[in-house]
Amino acid sequence: MSNITEQEVLDNAYDFFFNLFSKRALNYSNKKYKSFKVNPFTIQATANAFGSPITANSLAKAVVYPFA
Repeated sequence: MSNITEQEVLDNAYDFFFNLFSKRALNYSNKKYKSFKVNPFTIQATANAFGSPITANSLAKAVVYPFA
């Protein structure tokens, strides 16, 4: 087994997650708003993550933030 330093692990993790999320962001940027379908079963759980209790503002954030 090779000895990997903590900094190398952090650098590899950064690269992995940066590539993962940049690909997802590119996929979202290519989507048109009309093709985006909101899942009514999970939108409230997502809105709860933005603010508890669920308000109109947190629901709006849950719908709009994936495109930001």
